[in-house]
Amino acid sequence: MSISSVKINRKDYQKILAMDEDHGCDKKAIKIAPSKLLRTICAFANADGGELFVGISEDKANKSWRWEGFQDIEEANGHLQAINNLFDLGSEYNCSFLEYNKSFVLHIEVQKTQSIKV
Repeated sequence: MSISSVKINRKDYQKILAMDEDHGCDKKAIKIAPSKLLRTICAFANADGGELFVGISEDKANKSWRWEGFQDIEEANGHLQAINNLFDLGSEYNCSFLEYNKSFVLHIEVQKTQSIKV
């Protein structure tokens, strides 16, 4: 499966950082373990679907978000492998990399699944 990499502009960067987390959107730091990432993905798949951004960390002191993506897309291989093991290849999800200022955030769009994911 080929994963696209899209350079985004400052407006899109700011829009992503400003997005609220809710039942259909979540943001995670790149340090998240693939197994923990799968819990969020399963929750989206078993509900109404959603989107997840890996590489955006929370600055709790300032109540804001920071773009702290992967320096190289190869660094996300463990996360991608875990996702690929959960779903049939290329079904019920889509992954892409969003590049801003030479840093990559993994964008995962999860669809509602027919079967329960655990």
